[in-house]
Amino acid sequence: MKLKWVFMVIAIAVVNLWAFHDFLQFPIRVSFLFVSLFFCTLIINYRGNKIINKILKWISASILGVVFVSVLSLSLAILSNMDGTYHEKEQYDYIVIFGDVVNGLEIPTRLSNRLEVGKAVYLKHGSTIIVTGGKGPGEYITEADAMKQYLVDKKIDSENILVEPLSKSTQQNLDFVKEIINGDFKETYPPHILMVSSDYHLFRINLLAQNLEMHFDTVPSDTPRDQFLQAFVREWFAIVKDLMYVIFK
Repeated sequence: MKLKWVFMVIAIAVVNLWAFHDFLQFPIRVSFLFVSLFFCTLIINYRGNKIINKILKWISASILGVVFVSVLSLSLAILSNMDGTYHEKEQYDYIVIFGDVVNGLEIPTRLSNRLEVGKAVYLKHGSTIIVTGGKGPGEYITEADAMKQYLVDKKIDSENILVEPLSKSTQQNLDFVKEIINGDFKETYPPHILMVSSDYHLFRINLLAQNLEMHFDTVPSDTPRDQFLQAFVREWFAIVKDLMYVIFK
């Protein structure tokens, strides 16, 4: 085996160790493992069978092409939506703040960034706030309840905060929020909604909210630099899953 293949095997092992360390989601881990196993098969030397060698080269080139185009397309979609569509002079009926992982009872930086942006636009517009997020592993209370308490501690009137505590995904966030708004909004015109979440998350919110025919804008919060790569990669898989939902539902 040539030295370059040794380095390739080491690189594949390192990537998989990173994936299994940083990503808890089973589908992401399996995807990394599957792709790695495939490329490991290409290391096998098929000198005695030129047909198999050509087939493997064609398959590997095709897969690499599809992966490259997919990753590039998803990355451009995420990046092109990271600035949001918020207009300061617009009037919003609701400000929806999307939940994120809560460490026990503690609000981590990424979620507090979302809440601070939500608070800032609330102080400008005076809209009703909706906090959305259920209870995940390692969380003592729902994300929505933790978010409401954070905002109340920041002197936001609790009567202006609606809580959606059941959702487990972005799709459910939007489904349940739409139900709350439909039951709460009394005007005859369509409610104008401002969606607040981390910058990398806005493309997927756009995708799903448009599918629900919601009238909305988006505004980003900053993602901590040390979390951005992990969140960005995880978002690729989440977008693919939600695209399948939108296309085949």
